[in-house]
Amino acid sequence: MDVQFYDIYDFYFVPFWKTWWFFALSLTIIFILLSFVIYKLIFLFKKTKPLSIWIDAEMRLNKIDPRLLMEKEEFKKFYFELGKILKQYLSKLFELDLENKTDAEIRRYLEEKKFDFNLTNDLVEILHGSRFIKFANETALPSKAREDWELALTIIKRTIPVENNEHPK
Repeated sequence: MDVQFYDIYDFYFVPFWKTWWFFALSLTIIFILLSFVIYKLIFLFKKTKPLSIWIDAEMRLNKIDPRLLMEKEEFKKFYFELGKILKQYLSKLFELDLENKTDAEIRRYLEEKKFDFNLTNDLVEILHGSRFIKFANETALPSKAREDWELALTIIKRTIPVENNEHPK
């Protein structure tokens, strides 16, 4: 018995999924996807320790250094930011509600809470002095702005907790 092949058997086709370029491309895509997943697992889900409240406040105060200011509007923005930083810092550190209060309300609120007298006076001095620059459109003295900025830094340094969950009162 003789086996005869028809003409159709002369034609040979390799499916694309069995070619070397498809295999190389598949390995590359798998490698990229695995690298991306590993990156996400390591870097994005890694918990970073947040900055402490006082370090954050000091960094923000250092960004608004009054030595760099020249214009009236810059001093106005400086005092708005200075008051905002101090109010947020003291609100977070001592769990007080200072952010939406006026100077008089802050003084009264801190006296009711029996807050440290010296810290209260220093805070109110900064806020009271800045009121004329922010709202009465007066010109700020660079030396006064520098003095208020340094006083804000000392307020932060005096209120850094000595040990965990301990606040100087």
